[in-house]
Amino acid sequence: MVQHKFNLIWMQGQTCDGNSMSVINATNPDFFTFLEQNNLNLLYMPTISPIFGEEATALFDSCMKGKTPVQIFIFEGAVPTKTGFGDYFGGNDVRKMVQNFADQAMLTVAMGSCASFGGIPNTPPNESGAVGLQWDHYTLGGLLGEQYMSAIGMPVVNIPGCPAHADWLLLTLQSFINGKAIALDKYNRPLD
Repeated sequence: MVQHKFNLIWMQGQTCDGNSMSVINATNPDFFTFLEQNNLNLLYMPTISPIFGEEATALFDSCMKGKTPVQIFIFEGAVPTKTGFGDYFGGNDVRKMVQNFADQAMLTVAMGSCASFGGIPNTPPNESGAVGLQWDHYTLGGLLGEQYMSAIGMPVVNIPGCPAHADWLLLTLQSFINGKAIALDKYNRPLD
């Protein structure tokens, strides 16, 4: 049986990069072996991407226009909602990019406490207006809104932690790839 190849894009907002480092340090299997074994095409991850500058901007533009599909979208870090706080990437509004990729994705994952609930950037006085992807603290209504559902009808899957353990993400991705339902708790965290 030939397994479908899924395009995965990883973006970062207001973050310390701890979740990226956690995943890169995965063992048994390591992150790159996991991607290969599961037929995942890592389009972009800021920490390890071989493309940057104009090439990265062109990739993001292609993804936003739907020319390069995004089936799995992972976001690390809080999302700034106020102007002037890291809200542009290559001339594109980060909020619009996040919304676009999340709307396309079959699976959207908030990796770490900042992406899940706003984390440290979300604490008062929260000058950047930082929120999580679908949550603002422990209340639905982050950037994507409480009604958000992925292309296959799933809310954002929150994998909190500072940093989150690599296995939590890899096991969630494995469940998705294998077509196994991802059971979530009341905060949209995986139960298995």
